[in-house]
Amino acid sequence: MTFCTGCASPLAPAMSVCPTCGAIGESTGAVRKDRVPSAASRRSMLIRLLYLAPVLLVFAVAGGFVQRHTAQQQWLASAYASAEGAANTGDLVSAHEGFTSIAGYRDAASRAQEMEIQLEPLEAGYADGLQAIEQGEYAAAVALLAPVAERAPALNDVVTRLDDARRLLANELRRDVDGAESVHDWPAAERLLRELVAIDPSDDTTRSRLAVMQREHGPIVLGNDRALWLVAPDGSDPRQITDELHIIWPVWSPDRSQIAFLAPDPDDPMGNVSLYSIGIDGSSLQRLVDGVSAHAAPAWSPDGAHIAYTSFAGYDAVFETGSIGVRFVDIASGKETDLTGDQYALAFNPSWSPAGTEIAFVVKHQGLGERPQHSPGDVFISNVAQKSFENITDGTVRDVWSAVWSPRGDQLLLYSLFGQTWYEPPSTSIRLLTLESGEIDQLARIDEDPTMPAWSPDGTRFAFTTEEKTIVIADSHGKREAVEVAETLSGEITWSPDGQALLLAPWDADTPSTLLDLTEQEPSLSTVRFEFDASPPFISPPQWAPAAPLPPTDNPSLPAADANQDGE
Repeated sequence: MTFCTGCASPLAPAMSVCPTCGAIGESTGAVRKDRVPSAASRRSMLIRLLYLAPVLLVFAVAGGFVQRHTAQQQWLASAYASAEGAANTGDLVSAHEGFTSIAGYRDAASRAQEMEIQLEPLEAGYADGLQAIEQGEYAAAVALLAPVAERAPALNDVVTRLDDARRLLANELRRDVDGAESVHDWPAAERLLRELVAIDPSDDTTRSRLAVMQREHGPIVLGNDRALWLVAPDGSDPRQITDELHIIWPVWSPDRSQIAFLAPDPDDPMGNVSLYSIGIDGSSLQRLVDGVSAHAAPAWSPDGAHIAYTSFAGYDAVFETGSIGVRFVDIASGKETDLTGDQYALAFNPSWSPAGTEIAFVVKHQGLGERPQHSPGDVFISNVAQKSFENITDGTVRDVWSAVWSPRGDQLLLYSLFGQTWYEPPSTSIRLLTLESGEIDQLARIDEDPTMPAWSPDGTRFAFTTEEKTIVIADSHGKREAVEVAETLSGEITWSPDGQALLLAPWDADTPSTLLDLTEQEPSLSTVRFEFDASPPFISPPQWAPAAPLPPTDNPSLPAADANQDGE
């Protein structure tokens, strides 16, 4: 069988001319095309193409549909991912709109409903916030709108309305501050100024006004005639909190809501001393633990959840057996944790790190019959969660007595004390230990007879007294400024909340305390009279309240659930 080379029609062997297109074949029997196809041939080809056209159209339509479907699926997947991302970041409005726009894709409909359920209380809060603004209840409006703006900032105009509420509340608070100041209601004025700072922390004018208010009128806690008192910095407005116990070493909590103190048990012939806490309004007095050493003030953790102290609970004073150690108590549960246990025979003077995760304390390596004041010692740091211990001085400061953590967390002030018997005055000195390098610098020598140093609230400076009537203000770079005062000083120092003043307790409580004002280039001195208990060991010197409530730390000192009664 042969075929025409012109139109591909089949040809019988004997045919030399194609019956379809008229092409003339060669001798080989194949037919070649050497002229234009006839009309019949073209008509035949057109017919064939017409038969093929629907098939080609079907393929074209199918291809377009596949391409469009693929593009649509890609868009749906992208839109779903965007909505999912908005949900994960808390943008409920965008997430709801995104899932709603693709309701037929995957579980988008149910996710949209989920977002709608989460938005319902926020929308209600938004509506209530607007109503509060209209009624002039600006504090309530801020309280209602703030969580809405945080969780759903794209919800209507919530951010703008929150700004309006804060502005109106600030104007109202400023008027209230002026009114409180005019009637000398300093606690109310300070509280209102704190609220103003919370509304706009960048308002330097209000912050400065608050600092002055705290320095000039902020409360000071002290113990007098066995009772617990709050007094203004100028000695006025005394207010008794409680007289139920003999107060020793009162200490503010970081948020100023409570005061911790020690008190002896009048019914215990062995002289047991207990740790207490009480609200500043005199409420919630609670006895936390017994067997506490009265030689130093208790130490609050930065988050105010725990108090650390030196404990005699594991020591038998009659047989002189057991251990004196460092413990801390959970305020909420009352559970006590023995941090050092029987690992060290004599550990004392705990100091919390600013993060609340570690405690520094002193360990004395006491020999048989040797007094603690004559025993060599070291500074240890314990990670309270891991219950690990590290000796950070390792024999380099043998006479160390206490270690006080800088508010910045990078340094420790080491106070050394040697001697101190009825016939021997103590020898003291101050050193600065930098934690990162381990370097130890001497800041005050033995011949200066320095007292226990106190860090400024921001950790940039510290102060101590020397030679009975000199107050020294120094920094870690060696810069020192000494100021002579009129009265003999006890060495008990408290900084004003803004770090711009120092209150120096006298050796004789019948003489006035000294106030050192650091606001000007040259420090200025004045006196103020406080009546406080100053007879060892029942010491209750004045202490300025801290500046303001501290924010929660990333690492709280220790979860309450981890504190065990037996320290296990």
